[in-house]
Amino acid sequence: MTQISLISEQWIPVRDRKGVVRKISPLEILDEEIVDIAAERADFQTALWQFLIGLIQTTLAPEDEDAWFDIWEEGLEKADLAKAFSKVGPAFIFGPQSPSFMQDFDQLEGEAVPLAALLPESPGENTIKHNKDFFIKRGEKRFCPHCAAMALFSLQLNAPSGGQGYRTGLRGGGPLTTLIELHSYKGDRNVPLWRKLWANVMPEFESNLPVPKEFDAAVFPWMGKTRTSKAKGSETTPEQVNPLQAYWGMPRRVRIDFEDLEEGRCDFCGEESDQLLSKMKVQNYGINYSGWVHPLTPYRCKLKTPGELNSVKLQPGGLVWKDWFGLNEETTRKDTKEIPALVVETFKHHIGTETKHGLWGFGYDFDNMKVRCWYEHHLPQLLSKEMQSSLQVAQDKAAR
Repeated sequence: MTQISLISEQWIPVRDRKGVVRKISPLEILDEEIVDIAAERADFQTALWQFLIGLIQTTLAPEDEDAWFDIWEEGLEKADLAKAFSKVGPAFIFGPQSPSFMQDFDQLEGEAVPLAALLPESPGENTIKHNKDFFIKRGEKRFCPHCAAMALFSLQLNAPSGGQGYRTGLRGGGPLTTLIELHSYKGDRNVPLWRKLWANVMPEFESNLPVPKEFDAAVFPWMGKTRTSKAKGSETTPEQVNPLQAYWGMPRRVRIDFEDLEEGRCDFCGEESDQLLSKMKVQNYGINYSGWVHPLTPYRCKLKTPGELNSVKLQPGGLVWKDWFGLNEETTRKDTKEIPALVVETFKHHIGTETKHGLWGFGYDFDNMKVRCWYEHHLPQLLSKEMQSSLQVAQDKAAR
């Protein structure tokens, strides 16, 4: 298989204002007609949202709130977008040669497994051995390169515990992600995709995530040798690499087999391809992340141990209304402090009278390695008394 660029390749399925689905490259996200991503699976859909948000945050984060508003009001220039994305082009090549997106830099000595093992619901070896795969059957799945890239990125985002040395994701296995969800802008419910993405991009000053001068393995870990974690004390902290690696964590060591290709129809998107992929090699003791706070995830800590933050995980039943307040405002419930995602806190400074918006929360509920459910919730965004007061002032000024 030849190498493909995840910057210039048209691999992201999107939906336009008329409901037509097509594929675009990240360079085409400024098209005002595009209103949503349109992946075949919920986990692929949300992974692509995080992919594009991370790509913009990493390469185009505005310096401060004023710069954020300038783009919010005037839009991004295609030339500026192309220039920024071109700087990270080498990190977004997907194929057999290293570096390859989200894959180990070295050829692995580990076991060969079906590529379908990227999917969290795939039956494991023990399940198959005891013939317990009643609902989701064993069998080889074939991925087109586009769906393979989506599945690989989704696994690295959500990786649950996977046995000895198979590390969980940077936020722990199956984290809750909360994004700002724009419902309308200036009365238009068909909000362009780029504006929805920009609502989840934070200024450098507020996020403390400056655009780096070099885009190397400190940001994109697959650009160099893996920071393995077999030795004691080999955890990777934000201080040891670039904090932007929060968007690009790579806990699992994976090398896809790009040589054994087949022709046919992709089992996920249904498109015909002569480069269907079905196998990979995996190895344990990938990057073991410690001490990270992800910008798109809420956290909790015990009042007795305020320095020990734990990402919020979904439980059976998903989110309920008692969870809602803590996703919006830093609050204390019994002996626990609840801390909203940084992106939620930041957007409150950008609230204007021209938008209607809420929170979109999603993620897997895992029981160790077993998927119990996928949840998505669409919730109102709560305004604090201070924000209600500020918004009232803005409305009064507009009325004069």
